[in-house]
Amino acid sequence: MPSQGAHGEQSLHGYIIYSFTADIFQVYNCRSDTDTLKFNEDILLSTTYFERKPWVFSAIYGYPSEQAEVLVRRLIKFTETAFHPLMMPMVFVEHERSRFMEAMELKSPKLEERIMDLENRLQADKQKKSQNRKELRKENQEMTQKDCDSAKLWDDVSRLRNGMESFRKVLASLEEQFVTFKNLNLQSHLQGPDEKVADSISSEHIRCRLKEMDVEVDGNIRKCEGLLAGMALAIQVEWNYHTRRDAKANIFIARASHQDSTQMKMISWVGMIFLPGTFFATFFSMSFFQWIPDDSPRLISPWVCMYFGLTVIITGAIVWFWWRKTKDQPDLGEFLEYIGVEDIEMGLKEPPRRKRSHDSDESRDTEAIEKDD
Repeated sequence: MPSQGAHGEQSLHGYIIYSFTADIFQVYNCRSDTDTLKFNEDILLSTTYFERKPWVFSAIYGYPSEQAEVLVRRLIKFTETAFHPLMMPMVFVEHERSRFMEAMELKSPKLEERIMDLENRLQADKQKKSQNRKELRKENQEMTQKDCDSAKLWDDVSRLRNGMESFRKVLASLEEQFVTFKNLNLQSHLQGPDEKVADSISSEHIRCRLKEMDVEVDGNIRKCEGLLAGMALAIQVEWNYHTRRDAKANIFIARASHQDSTQMKMISWVGMIFLPGTFFATFFSMSFFQWIPDDSPRLISPWVCMYFGLTVIITGAIVWFWWRKTKDQPDLGEFLEYIGVEDIEMGLKEPPRRKRSHDSDESRDTEAIEKDD
């Protein structure tokens, strides 16, 4: 708030609170935060405090009628406090505080429930049995709807935190007004001539109330930050779980492909060994290589050693060439061990249950009896 003879304005995340001080009066204008909270509960306040006369003119727009009646009765009952310069701004601050507390009570349990739903969904996903397509489709639709609601809820709580941080700045600006009162040397109209506004009992009460609200708002801000951090952590844990599950599915596909390739490799081995012999047998059976006369009593050609020699040499050359090409290729088992497949699979399984203590005692007694026998 500006000092005497100055004019200033502050805009704090939906709030517009400004005051200016002339020689004989002070003006406070306040507007509720409409970016964070609902529009149907926002109010406007304009207060004019006269320094030399016991006059305080105030106009409140949008204030509930039932609360306005209570406010009028309190002002009539506590006449001395009613003429304090910050009395009506404190009414505005109390109204804003109640709005924030109601929003906090409404939003925070829902966000906590959503965090627990994410944790329970992971546990249920690990333990659930096979489902038909209809049930699975219905469950996926419900999960999608909850995820959309969670995003909206996270945005509301984030806006609520930002609004309360701006509200703390408003409380700090009201506390700075006591310095202005002290500098202006304002006097209380309903007390003696030596009574000052800055040192009055009403000022002490207002200052204590501002500190209480500051502590309360600070605690709610930390609560919002904790809920937002918990929501982010729960989403990250769920994301990591689904990532590990997808990785496990990819590993299963890789293993199945590896088995298929192993079978194809066996077939290629058979073809690699027998195909050269078959080729040379067909090649040497042509009439071009018919070097034995038709009336010869021999059944086996004397050049049969050439057939076996060429077959062995060509088959050995093919096998050696294949071995040179495949020896530098990475092994699937080594690759799976390198990426830690066992760790991924263990992360998707339930931890092993511990045996009960009396079971272990019974096993020890049984072993002792067997040793004695």
